[in-house]
Amino acid sequence: MIFFAKNINKYSFNFFILAFFTLLFTFCHTNCRKKENAFPVISVNSPANNQTFTVGDTIQIKGYVSDDKLVNNISVSIVDAQSISISSSENYTINKEYSDFSIYYCPIITEALNSESYSLKISAFDGELFSRQYVSILLSEKPLQKTGYLILTRKDDFSTYIGLYDNSLNEVSRQTINDVAKTIEIDYSENSFFYYGISSGKLIASNTNDLTEKWQISEVNNFKAGYLSKMKLLNNLLFVSHQNARINAYDKYGNIRKSAQLNDLNYETGIFNKHNEFLVCFSNNIYQNRIECINYETGSPIRYKVIDYDAIGIEGYNNEKVLIFGNKDNIAKVCTLDVYQNIIYEIPNFPQGTLKSITKLSESEFLLLIDNKIYIFNKTNNNISLFGTFANSQYISYDSKSDELRVIENDKLQIYNFGNSQLLIEKMFGYSVYEIVAVYSLN
Repeated sequence: MIFFAKNINKYSFNFFILAFFTLLFTFCHTNCRKKENAFPVISVNSPANNQTFTVGDTIQIKGYVSDDKLVNNISVSIVDAQSISISSSENYTINKEYSDFSIYYCPIITEALNSESYSLKISAFDGELFSRQYVSILLSEKPLQKTGYLILTRKDDFSTYIGLYDNSLNEVSRQTINDVAKTIEIDYSENSFFYYGISSGKLIASNTNDLTEKWQISEVNNFKAGYLSKMKLLNNLLFVSHQNARINAYDKYGNIRKSAQLNDLNYETGIFNKHNEFLVCFSNNIYQNRIECINYETGSPIRYKVIDYDAIGIEGYNNEKVLIFGNKDNIAKVCTLDVYQNIIYEIPNFPQGTLKSITKLSESEFLLLIDNKIYIFNKTNNNISLFGTFANSQYISYDSKSDELRVIENDKLQIYNFGNSQLLIEKMFGYSVYEIVAVYSLN
């Protein structure tokens, strides 16, 4: 061994060492490197494609999911043809690498149904990667019967009334509220309606049938007198904008279930809407107007965009963008905002005049009240056309269930059949009308 060590060639030894470490590196690189994660694989056995369901049905979903690591959960929702969600999303825990699943999904529909064709979106998540599977379904609403209207009015002496009227606008009952209210949000599933008292700063829930109060919230998270809060029902929760840069979501008992807080407390929240995973909200102070994107699930602020006009409506445009309706110096202005790229585009050639009110006509069309004229705006081609002139009109709303267009002209309420423009009924109240919503019951 000594003789061999003394006579070994120095260069051969170096080559031997180099070859050894090269082989060692190759072995480790091939066998020790981290295995790349694969996407979960979802197989859905039922429901079958184009199976028919009615709003309120529980949908049983059966299938199989597998992955090269633990699948954390499966989520289910219903989407339209543009892959925009129209329902609540439910999560189901798996925590296995492979598993059969049988899910009972009772979706809460959050958007008006404008067609029958929708899809179940079944998503699997393994902590890093998502996979999605779509199943086409036919979805229809349960038949509803319009039984009358809730109408919010106010006299010159500041007395405010919430009245229940039949289909001919005959008064059934009326409740005096010792407050000032301007908007109503109704929850048909819970037979409830909600209003915000501007004078007292109270959020109040009442029974639709007899107008009796169910509950009220006061002095919570800066419900301040004089602030006009905005309300919207989303996923069976009542979302309410607050004065202290906050949006809270309340359940049917008045408990807070979600809360979103903007970064800057100097801003007041205003109108808002849900778009995909965001709450898109208009906020402002005396110096600046913003459109804020907030994570719907966590309530965390994501990003904001400064705008140069006052927004009065936010609606979906496509999967990436929202429409922002408003006025700049009392002149109508409409823009689209890409909620992911945070880029804003103005839609040109809008009629001159003040935009007073917006109501959704269909998935692609909106009615806009500009001065005393109602226009139809089509978002697919940005076309705007005149529908009609309504003198002294202040507010409009459209009900797709009854195809009714309701026009408020100070103390006068007119209800039209939108399809043929026929005036169905009108009523002079003798005092200001603020809002009207239809009351429906299941057949």
